[in-house]
Amino acid sequence: MRDNAVAHRLAAMAEPIAFGAREDLRALDKAVGDARIVLLGEQSHGDGAAFEAKTQIVEHLHRNHAFDVLAFEADFYALERAWRETRTEADVAALAKHVYFFWRAGPQIDPLWDLVRHRLHSERPLAITGIDPRHSGAYPKAHVARSLEAHLALQSVPQGDTWPRFRTLLVDLLEQEYAHRVDAGDRMHFLESLPRLREQLTGADDDSSFWRQELSNLAWTARNAWGEGGRDEGMGRNLAWLAKERYPDKKIIVWAHNFHIVRSADALYAHHPPYAREWEDHPDTPLGEVAVREVGSEVRSIALIGGRGWHSPNAWSGDTSTRAELDPPLSGSLENELLALGVDHAYLDLTLEPEAFTMSGAEHAVPINAPWGRVFDGVIYLREMTGLGDTSIPHGPPVKR
Repeated sequence: MRDNAVAHRLAAMAEPIAFGAREDLRALDKAVGDARIVLLGEQSHGDGAAFEAKTQIVEHLHRNHAFDVLAFEADFYALERAWRETRTEADVAALAKHVYFFWRAGPQIDPLWDLVRHRLHSERPLAITGIDPRHSGAYPKAHVARSLEAHLALQSVPQGDTWPRFRTLLVDLLEQEYAHRVDAGDRMHFLESLPRLREQLTGADDDSSFWRQELSNLAWTARNAWGEGGRDEGMGRNLAWLAKERYPDKKIIVWAHNFHIVRSADALYAHHPPYAREWEDHPDTPLGEVAVREVGSEVRSIALIGGRGWHSPNAWSGDTSTRAELDPPLSGSLENELLALGVDHAYLDLTLEPEAFTMSGAEHAVPINAPWGRVFDGVIYLREMTGLGDTSIPHGPPVKR
């Protein structure tokens, strides 16, 4: 009964917001406040209604609050390189190929890329970048090695006799990813080569700064592919570099899954044994927690949740035709309380509620009784969730969460 009272109290404090032609995001304005980094989540990568809402939020924050960088949970290397090559509106289509396919095209996401095209030659374009150590973009996998070779030559950095071995390991890693099998000697050689090359790139130019970060990024790429965890830690480190070096004077929006934008792993894992076991098997620190650690109080973590409807549960694997109805929310859960109140769209400030309550905050169909105010700063509630449908989008490698 205590849980029901907490959720009831929090639901009563929900601040209505509105999307569409009658947009009203004043409650979100207050929540963002003076933040420099806003992490926007989604319960699954098959939440079409969430994509529509997030697109409107991105445009609102860009136009009204000078958030001029959008960083996807997508290929750090490819999106950083591709954005520098984006000169015309036609180039935006090539840029979009470097994000995961469900964020690339379709009626729910097209308005976002239209915004990028429309703002490209304005005084304040919406810059696109990525934070994911996975090299899942559209570049050929040898692109990294070739480009690194060219930069080392330009900086007069000797590649040495060990370069061929390192280069082969690098290309094999990116081509095979989770199927990459190497012995302990090759692993050590690869991981020890990265900081050595990084130390030799002493230039103060933008390209050298980028390559120093990419060499750090590749360590997380390798550890993630080899089953050692670290993808989220890598995303957080890449975000910190973007905030401190690439865009030190700009505000950044991060587009990711709810699970990645968690501010405190302990607050979530301690209340859900399956997540705790997953962490034990693949130790990692959520992107949100790393962002708070590396950047500080300027970070806001805002999850999106749905009350009822359906989503596309297998979008991460390329299947956008499978449809799954959302389970009815548990009695006493936050979603159930909001449905009972007839709330359409709302923002809920979780920092106002220190006690635990039940919510499917991390992903659909996983109701957890947890101190959610330590996990996210707030949530955006959408009463009606809808999925992607069969959009026949060409897709690349699968991605979970």
